[in-house]
Amino acid sequence: MPPRRPGILARSPAAFRGRHAPSDALLGLPLPARAPQPRQAPPMLIECPSCHTRARLSDDKAGSKVRCPQCERVWVAGLADGGGRRSAGGPSNRGADDTTRKIVLGIGGIVLVALFFYWKNNAPATEALPAAPEVSQAAAPAVDNTGWDSELVKVVRAIHRDAAEAAEGRLLLAIHGELTWGLRRRAAQDAAAQAESAADSAGHESPGAERADSTTEAAAAETYASEWEALTRTQQADFVLSLVDALVRGEQRALVAERAPFDGSVIEEGDSTAIVRVQADPIDLSGGADAIWIQWLLAKDGGRWKAYSWERWISPEEQRAQRSRKAKRIKKRTLSDGSFVIESDVRPLPHLEGTTPQQATRIEQLVAQRIDLDARPRVRTEADRELQAIGKPAIPHLLTQLATIPLETDEQAMQLNLIHMTLTDMTGYITTFKVHELLGATRERQESGLKQWFGWYDRKFKRFEEKQIADPFEGLIVPTEAERRRMERDARNDKR
Repeated sequence: MPPRRPGILARSPAAFRGRHAPSDALLGLPLPARAPQPRQAPPMLIECPSCHTRARLSDDKAGSKVRCPQCERVWVAGLADGGGRRSAGGPSNRGADDTTRKIVLGIGGIVLVALFFYWKNNAPATEALPAAPEVSQAAAPAVDNTGWDSELVKVVRAIHRDAAEAAEGRLLLAIHGELTWGLRRRAAQDAAAQAESAADSAGHESPGAERADSTTEAAAAETYASEWEALTRTQQADFVLSLVDALVRGEQRALVAERAPFDGSVIEEGDSTAIVRVQADPIDLSGGADAIWIQWLLAKDGGRWKAYSWERWISPEEQRAQRSRKAKRIKKRTLSDGSFVIESDVRPLPHLEGTTPQQATRIEQLVAQRIDLDARPRVRTEADRELQAIGKPAIPHLLTQLATIPLETDEQAMQLNLIHMTLTDMTGYITTFKVHELLGATRERQESGLKQWFGWYDRKFKRFEEKQIADPFEGLIVPTEAERRRMERDARNDKR
């Protein structure tokens, strides 16, 4: 390789003609800067507004009139509805598209903001989230001290339930034997004192009157504590057993065992005594009996409440209703013969409250024997005597016979007369009823005589004092001639 000639720094550009010419920087020659070449605009795509024929047009022709080669429509390129569609990425379209996009985005943002504030101000209250419930401690249930669910009323309810179920063991624990004994001993002595002094009936306590408070009743009963303690254990147990038997199957069954309380409250409560009243319906509703009030006296014995008195209680409302019914039924009348009488409505009557089913059945049997005209006179006489021995409990059913036996035949008149005679012997009351015209009877006096018996019942039955059958002076009484003849006639009839 020949040596380089001194003084030549670079080859001339002509020596590289036909080859890849090196850049000016490599040559180290100062060359003038080249002017930037303008980019050639892409053709514009136009479309005929009528026939939608498309064509390409140079961008510099924008705004010029053009004619459609198909439909001969003339329009301004780039300004008509269908023209002015530029190719994607064209510089003329990009500026317009950016402006339109900004306008649309701005309007959309304004609409969204307006909708947000409208929704916020007009949203329904139910759409609001519910407040978190406050966690509070549950309140203690209210304690009923005087009403239906009170402790004392539950004691009485349990006694009624146990009597209906014949739970004698539980009843023995629910009765205060000592106070019951004392209270009944006091009542017996009071009755004896009234009988001796012949106290006027108006001074007797009415069934609905307010009794003394429970403390007074218990204190009065305790005065007989010495008598109770004097009894043997067997006697005390027998007394309490008799009380239980009376509640379950005896004379007080209708008051307790056959009644179901549905309302009640504590009238009075002390440290060791209380008064409770309950309203009870009959368990058997077929009899048509109404609800009644029952008053219970309770006393605490060994930390447990026990009953020592239970009786029918008539409320002031019942008293007013009874007086009103009586006033409507009772009528004063003057008969055609000048007799002044007091009458009331003739009606069937229920058995006296407290009458046991066994006693009621026996009364009905005796009354049937008394009016049986085919029976022997001796049978009728024995039935009459036993009815008089029963006394007051037999009167309602005797009056019921007066209301149910029609007065149409002589036989029926004789039956009514037998009932009339028994009632007269029991009560001492006399009416205008006679069995036959030969004895001074008229239809008016017979019908009025039956009504007079019910007038007596409405006015005097509750305070009726039974006649004493056993008379110590009976052997000293000399019968009259008429009585003697009657006794002899009855004796002859008994022998037949």
